[in-house]
Amino acid sequence: MENGIYFDPDRVHVLDHKGEFLSVRGPLNIARPIQGWPVIVQAGASDAGRQLAAETAEMIFASGGKLADARRYYADVRGRAEKVGRDPDHIKILPGALVVVGETARQAREKRALLDSLVHPDSGIASLSIALGHDASSFDLDGPLPDIPESNASKSGRERVIERARRDDLTVRQLAQIAGSYGGLALVGTPVMIADQR
Repeated sequence: MENGIYFDPDRVHVLDHKGEFLSVRGPLNIARPIQGWPVIVQAGASDAGRQLAAETAEMIFASGGKLADARRYYADVRGRAEKVGRDPDHIKILPGALVVVGETARQAREKRALLDSLVHPDSGIASLSIALGHDASSFDLDGPLPDIPESNASKSGRERVIERARRDDLTVRQLAQIAGSYGGLALVGTPVMIADQR
């Protein structure tokens, strides 16, 4: 026993690594995970991403959204897990959310606007390029989003960005500002308002 942890000398050895930036004696002094391997977390809402999650993941990081959409996503992944012989209760889904709390709804909205205003244009264009899977730095910032060729970027994320640009008639500059800020489920308001949102 060392540091309160039992070690099997046949399975664990001292690393004794000494490098320029890191030195560690080892081994890691935490217990082995109950499943016997590190927790597998997967993110992705595309068809392929859902299938991969159903087959392999213990946790899925999912984008937040409307409750009805979240329920459909949950049912779909659980159904896929059952089809491949997994217990769907062994998969936990963690929806992403940004929570901005204020004493009043106006104060919370002002906090969110301040956060969004801090996105640097270069950062916004870089985030937009990643989301689209296409370099957006040459786009006309004050024009509409041009047609974007298919890519290997996240399909669901790419489609959400393009759909929002078309639906809300956004310029590339506006879209970059949004892409650089938090674009998922945002709960903004007083504590009571946030608790009551569905």
